[in-house]
Amino acid sequence: MHMNVLETAQAPASSIGERRSHSTEVDLSHQPVLSGSSFVECSHANSAVSTDSSLPGSHPRDLPILTTFGPELCKTWSWGENGEPVVKNYGNAREFRSAFRRIADLGDLHHMQTALLKQRHSACVRAALLPHVDQHRHERLLYDKHEHNKETDTIILRRRTMMDVPREWVAFDLDGVEAASSWHERLVDFSRDLVERTFPPEFHGVGFVAVASASAGIKPGARLRLWFLLDRPLFGREVERAMAGVPIDVATLRPVQLIYTAAPLFKGMDDPVPQRVAWAWLDRDTVPLVVPPEPVKQSMPMRRPSSPGRAGSRGTTLNRLAEVVRTAAAGSRHRKLYGCAWAAGELVRAGPVTAHEVFHELAHAARCAGLTDPPEELARIIKDGLAQSIIGAA
Repeated sequence: MHMNVLETAQAPASSIGERRSHSTEVDLSHQPVLSGSSFVECSHANSAVSTDSSLPGSHPRDLPILTTFGPELCKTWSWGENGEPVVKNYGNAREFRSAFRRIADLGDLHHMQTALLKQRHSACVRAALLPHVDQHRHERLLYDKHEHNKETDTIILRRRTMMDVPREWVAFDLDGVEAASSWHERLVDFSRDLVERTFPPEFHGVGFVAVASASAGIKPGARLRLWFLLDRPLFGREVERAMAGVPIDVATLRPVQLIYTAAPLFKGMDDPVPQRVAWAWLDRDTVPLVVPPEPVKQSMPMRRPSSPGRAGSRGTTLNRLAEVVRTAAAGSRHRKLYGCAWAAGELVRAGPVTAHEVFHELAHAARCAGLTDPPEELARIIKDGLAQSIIGAA
């Protein structure tokens, strides 16, 4: 479990900041449910670092470790009926508890990765917890999320629990790289050559921790993860820009993407990669990564707002969306309201209508349809639909 990771990795006690917090889950059927009750004092934000130190696990060198309450976060390999290896994939977990380890140096990172191989219920993420979230039980949400309960025709609001923060560590997944079948037997040398051939010059001569992936030695090609320390905190999206053209899987740069760290299980077959973690101790410890500027987005021409009946790009009008809500059958009204708010986001982005008009028209239509939710609840559903539409178009 995650406490074993903390004990096995043997980081200095002073490097582990204990933080506790509380969270609430809000149900739009009007009954908030407390999922934690312990409050903690969080430190004030440090203006010298581009992160908020009140967020648990937000220090640039913190490695958030999420542990499930049952599902295993590892692959399981066995022989299939046709004599070929078959895999049982990672378990699916909705709730986790969090621990945070402060990375002192590459040697410390190597210890952590070695210890995490044995933790089948644990994985890492880049994001930090929000201050109100109970680190002993929480979801993995970067944004608020609405769910429609078909049985009660209510909308359940699942509150965001995590926030994107810059990190001084980065993990790169490389899958299917052309290599000899014995590549994992010389993991450090192979990885160093791979970095010099495919990575930007800033990485050359910098130490790293290499980890053979769960499919290494079974699927063709080299499959590994390379961990580096950076000379300054960077967001995942900044690292992605700097690594454009490098054959990496950018999923590990996403804030709440699980970075699976447990070794696979083997049933009835031997592990083809007995040594999965290696530390390359080279000339330097950190990467001075050069990040290109963010591309300038073309601004959309300003358009004069007009009547709510003006059509969007697909002939959609606010009047038509309001009519869909107004005539929605019982059991689908909340879902229709959310969906129409999402569709109205196109109209708001394009300029035919304003957000204020969307709130007014759709809330009035919801009342006509028979919804009796308080006004603030209807407004919340509409607001979330608009917000998700805008995020999806970004």
